[in-house]
Amino acid sequence: MARDPERYAYFTVALPRTSQTLQKLLAEAEEAGINPARLIALRVSDWYKGSARSITEVPPTNGNRDVACVEDIAAQNADAALDEW
Repeated sequence: MARDPERYAYFTVALPRTSQTLQKLLAEAEEAGINPARLIALRVSDWYKGSARSITEVPPTNGNRDVACVEDIAAQNADAALDEW
């Protein structure tokens, strides 16, 4: 399929080859029968359609405890996105 820069925005995404994120992405894409780029687009779309908390709802970080809180929220958001899928 030819790119259509008038209609779409294109991005380059880099994930470490040894990361669990990449492994889960590849496994889910294979299970769904779609390529990983399409799955990333679907996940981003799900995120912004409200299946996850807005970034403005995330408390500010000011120490390790808050970072852990943000990581927990991120994990909950990922779980919610998977549930929606």
